[in-house]
Amino acid sequence: MKTYTARLATRLSAGVDARLRQLALIRRQRINRLLDELLDAALPPAAELTKQLAGLGPTGLARGCAARCSPSLRLRSPPPLLAGRRSTSWSGP
Repeated sequence: MKTYTARLATRLSAGVDARLRQLALIRRQRINRLLDELLDAALPPAAELTKQLAGLGPTGLARGCAARCSPSLRLRSPPPLLAGRRSTSWSGP
């Protein structure tokens, strides 16, 4: 029996959501188990992904994120310290 240790929140198109629910009913599986099975089959093995990430190097990884990541996911510096104290009101973008 698998242990699920991560949560994933995402938005699906109405068509994909309907097909996912239909497939879950047909297979008599919970959606989380069905998604785990489908994603596991679709994604490359972890060793292959590790090799691809290592090939990017630190600058390639940053360039790739700058091109593909939404602005809220890109690394950025926190605001400067105010009068020697950390600002407790900054919550990011």
